[in-house]
Amino acid sequence: MASDLKKGDELSLNISEGTIIAFKSTVFDLAKLGVFKGGAQETYLDLYNGTDDILLSIMIRRGQSKVFFNDRAFKSLVDGWGQTRSVDLSPTDVERWKRSGVTISIHDCSTRSEQRYQILFDLITICYFDKRFPGPATKVIYSDRFAKSVGDRSRCQLSDPLKVFFYKLEDLATEERQSIVSAR
Repeated sequence: MASDLKKGDELSLNISEGTIIAFKSTVFDLAKLGVFKGGAQETYLDLYNGTDDILLSIMIRRGQSKVFFNDRAFKSLVDGWGQTRSVDLSPTDVERWKRSGVTISIHDCSTRSEQRYQILFDLITICYFDKRFPGPATKVIYSDRFAKSVGDRSRCQLSDPLKVFFYKLEDLATEERQSIVSAR
């Protein structure tokens, strides 16, 4: 069963090893609308643990065919941010997602030797992100920044609300499970 996640809201969850969270969006709009005061519009999906560390922050910036990944310590002597990683998206995929939407999936594929997330866009692995902080993800927050009016919000990068699904890897259909496992 799907949950709705609206911008500005948070959703409680328990994402641990072997679990997948999927965000289904009917919109994937990276078109540049101009510069907002303070910078370009950005959309965030942030996974938090029980101590409010951001385990994984996925940021999509308007006007760029890139996705950015980072994490952040809640308690830190400086700003707490890790090192940002970015991934260039395929122009072909971006055009397809613009027409039909995208499903962004986060798979906790941690093992004893590696603690990391596998991030997929429509079952295409675009990044592996190493975890810096312990524990399962306990909530997700969906937000945007620099939208200054209601009219700006109507042109978000992702749909509002997102449909959110939770799965165990072994519960997925064989072809989906194989796509995820074969990319590891």
